Amino acid sequence: MRIALIGDIGLGGIISSQPDKNASRFKEVSDELKNCDLVFANLETPVESETYLDIKGKILLSANQDVTKDVLRQLEVSCVSLANNHIFDGKMEGLRNTIGLLEKLGIAHTGAGWKKKHIDPVIIKDESVSIAFLAYVDFNTNPGTESYSNLFINYLEPKKIINDIQGVKNKVDKIILSLHWGKDYSHYPTNRQ
Repeated sequence: MRIALIGDIGLGGIISSQPDKNASRFKEVSDELKNCDLVFANLETPVESETYLDIKGKILLSANQDVTKDVLRQLEVSCVSLANNHIFDGKMEGLRNTIGLLEKLGIAHTGAGWKKKHIDPVIIKDESVSIAFLAYVDFNTNPGTESYSNLFINYLEPKKIINDIQGVKNKVDKIILSLHWGKDYSHYPTNRQ
């Protein structure tokens, strides 16, 4: 099984405002991804909503639903992490819109949601191998989620990650762990990383 781990997908800005150019923008990448059996990404831009977080100085991300659908299809994304610092920028409405779209497209997701099952590992199987995807976000990335009791999100807590791995390791052949952490615009890991 050939797997691609493509990192952050941010679909705001010119990606949303100039969608007619997206086919050519992503052509080289999508041509490469066509050779993969599974494409995993971090979907960092929630689907648009009417309300947004009010955090002074934080850049809020949002993407058009049709653009999100088209780009995810073009890149043949099969599974996404929602455990990141922007998934709650559009509050619960944006998160619900995002998960609703992913489920409509048949794209597996983990890491954040309004139900416990939304943060459980995703298990994908084919004839030859079974893989678990687990996803976490470091609280230091300022996800803006701490005051919402109806939100489930996988925070990067080593003991929890170890327990989650222990809980799934006998059910699958391979485990892929996605950690959303680090300092923006830095080319080097922090001491903690």
